[in-house]
Amino acid sequence: MFSLPKPTGQYPVGTRIVYMRDDSRKEDANPHGSASRELMVQLWYPASPSGKPLARYRQWSDSRLRQTYQAVLKTNSRQDAPLAQSDLPFPIVIFGHGWGGTRVQDTFLTEELASHGYVVVSIDHPYNAGRVTFPDGRTVDEIRGSPIIDVGTASSERTEALWNMELEKWTGDEIFVLNRLQAESLTPASVWYRRLNFNLVGSIGHSFGGAAAMRLCEVDPRVRSAINMDGWTFNGVENWPASKSMMFMFEQDPGPKLEDLHSAIPALRVEAELDVKDDAIIHHAMEQAGGYQLIIQGAMHDDFTDQPMISPIRRITHTGPINTREMQTIVRRYSLAFFDQTLRGQASPLLQSGDVSPFKEVQFLQWKRPAQSVPTGTPGGFPPRVAGSR
Repeated sequence: MFSLPKPTGQYPVGTRIVYMRDDSRKEDANPHGSASRELMVQLWYPASPSGKPLARYRQWSDSRLRQTYQAVLKTNSRQDAPLAQSDLPFPIVIFGHGWGGTRVQDTFLTEELASHGYVVVSIDHPYNAGRVTFPDGRTVDEIRGSPIIDVGTASSERTEALWNMELEKWTGDEIFVLNRLQAESLTPASVWYRRLNFNLVGSIGHSFGGAAAMRLCEVDPRVRSAINMDGWTFNGVENWPASKSMMFMFEQDPGPKLEDLHSAIPALRVEAELDVKDDAIIHHAMEQAGGYQLIIQGAMHDDFTDQPMISPIRRITHTGPINTREMQTIVRRYSLAFFDQTLRGQASPLLQSGDVSPFKEVQFLQWKRPAQSVPTGTPGGFPPRVAGSR
């Protein structure tokens, strides 16, 4: 059993789970025919004080045998609590889980943002997530996605093309959910009536969900800013609008070895090629539009999720040596500062301190507009990333 960190904001947190169906799109991964695309969506939001029960971390129906204890583990959120009263509608943050992840995988972060007045919307992407159960009891418990999902089984060009097919599906899910919520915000009978601000929307995601967060921000005019937590972009910032803001959070990494580009092992070679290409695209976008980057020493890929709380044994959680609560504090504080600044216009000292961080584990770099203001101290102004981590 584990306990989530307490949210630090002024609001109690509520959560609710919603089923949505997009009849304009067919589910091409459905082995039983071309049914409509169906989604399970969970929202965390600022709530009014209430006697509603604390929500469970995970639903029984979404739990595999080894996860069933998480279906009795309590969160800090009240299930279906009433939305907090406010003179202004709340800004929105779309969250994207990693490949094979779940909508609850970053509850340590979603609850924090909600406690500070954000409505956080997280989507399970069926056939690309953990177990997903629909209201009628049907369960999707498999990963299908693109025909090839393992790096190294095809060329980097072919791998990227196939993953981009899946990325477009995820982005389509997020746009659909935003559209549905926007329609509900105009419907008097909805709990969201006039309570959501679609002029103040951000996106954040982990791993493949980080790529989706960037792609959504690039293509949807409602989304102003995005955070990618340790994910490739798959060209998701190649045409980045100069008016939008970006942040990248990366694990500690030595960068891909140059010899991997010529390795006889396909996986090493393809991963290195993807890393080099992605870094060049991100570097160019940073120079053109500005942005922020964190490299967190002692962190590994899954440290950006709730995963390190599951066990203190690192070989079980596949996480790094960084203290779990310190890691969560870093991610929560930088995410909140970024969205407060880019959505609410509240300048954050945490982001205005130059290339300095109050956290000893964080190497913090920022690119300012205009393009010529690029951080120094690393080749090309953009540190390399480790192959295979995204």
